[in-house]
Amino acid sequence: MKNSTQIDLSVVGEALEHLPSAHLILDHSLSIVTANSKAQALLGKHSLAGQSFSSLVIDSDFNLTYDQLLAAQAQPLRYKLKDQDSSVEMILAPLSGVENGQFLIGEIKNIDSIIALETSLERQRLAAAASAKLAALGEMAGSVAHEINNPLAILMAASRVLSRSVEKGKLTEELVLKLVGDIDSTLERISKIVTGLRTTTRESDNVVLVKIQLRELFDEVISLCREKFKTRGIELRADLSNENFDQFILGDRVQLSQVFINLLGNAFDAVESLDQRWVEVLAIKAQDGNIEVRLIDSGSGIERSVSEKMFTPFFTSKPVGKGTGLGLSISQNIIHKNGGQIWIDNDHPNTCFVIALKQAAA
Repeated sequence: MKNSTQIDLSVVGEALEHLPSAHLILDHSLSIVTANSKAQALLGKHSLAGQSFSSLVIDSDFNLTYDQLLAAQAQPLRYKLKDQDSSVEMILAPLSGVENGQFLIGEIKNIDSIIALETSLERQRLAAAASAKLAALGEMAGSVAHEINNPLAILMAASRVLSRSVEKGKLTEELVLKLVGDIDSTLERISKIVTGLRTTTRESDNVVLVKIQLRELFDEVISLCREKFKTRGIELRADLSNENFDQFILGDRVQLSQVFINLLGNAFDAVESLDQRWVEVLAIKAQDGNIEVRLIDSGSGIERSVSEKMFTPFFTSKPVGKGTGLGLSISQNIIHKNGGQIWIDNDHPNTCFVIALKQAAA
């Protein structure tokens, strides 16, 4: 005797015709039991009964079992249709109270316009990111000119001293050793600048996590920024001799260098017009096994209403024409891909960005 609460599938099939959207029912083997005319039109078939749903789509994603689909109920699943340049989205739910087995009811809709919009937005995002990177590279080129100009002046001065000493017959071993020492240290400084530039401008779309010592990372980063800060009278504090900079982190060297140069550039812009102008880089061992890098500047902090939007794409607190609003958004994305987190410490009396990175064994 039938349970009085059970429903005949033929009744369900008739009810589907009255629904405003495309619907179908799948049995436990994921074959189509019945479908309304809207689903037939959407899937390009006059009759769907008895067909396996997997035979209608080309996506290899449709390899789920009934139980897996049941567990993923109410989650939209996307598929590309066979023999059609079209995509659909399906949401499934269990069909209860039906006799003779277990069934899923699915609602299907065409998502070609959604995919086209997503593709367009992704292209715009990539174009905007490329534009922001070019702008950053242009600014970096100017900074490098500042960075290298001073050591070149030192080399030119050493060359003139040598020439004049030879002309006057006053060239001594002591003078030669001193000048050679100055030249060596100056060339080493230029080498660090060039190495840092090569590191930070290299393409790195794929994240490659390696063990990096914080001291080596910031030695390169700061070598690219030091002269720019010095020229504008902004104190750049970074005690790289501190034992916390001995620590190793896991990350992509190129991408992290780009992030920290961007953050230091933001701090430079933020304090440039202040009476007190300084930026400090600290490394702190965190309780959770991460290493926290704190970039603090002499600003009086960021209003919470503004800080909550700082990582939103295209949001910028800089004057018109001064920033794209993409730097922090891109930096956050990079930090996340490197397994870290970035946030603003609103409890600090100054402006403080915190970057937590995975600690690696020494």
